[in-house]
Amino acid sequence: MSTYYNKVKDYLLNLEYNIVQEDTAEELFVVENPDIYKSLLIKNREIIHGAFTLDESGKKVIFRDTLQLENLDQNELEATLNSLEMLLSEYSEEIISFSKL
Repeated sequence: MSTYYNKVKDYLLNLEYNIVQEDTAEELFVVENPDIYKSLLIKNREIIHGAFTLDESGKKVIFRDTLQLENLDQNELEATLNSLEMLLSEYSEEIISFSKL
């Protein structure tokens, strides 16, 4: 184990990241930052159609909108797609930065 391992671990803890798993042999950390979930939930308030959700594993963020197929019209589908386009154009940098964590 290199001296950098403990240094990086200390940095992560100081930055208030939760170390979920670590492998000293590989010098690998798996971290989570609850502020990401908070940011996504706050962003949900601004989304007109659909919302950010987590998949069953809790590891992937997805965009979801539930539409009733029985009475779906083109305007409803278009509104959902427009909402997603607006979301991606306004929030894409943050989403990309979250994906790199």
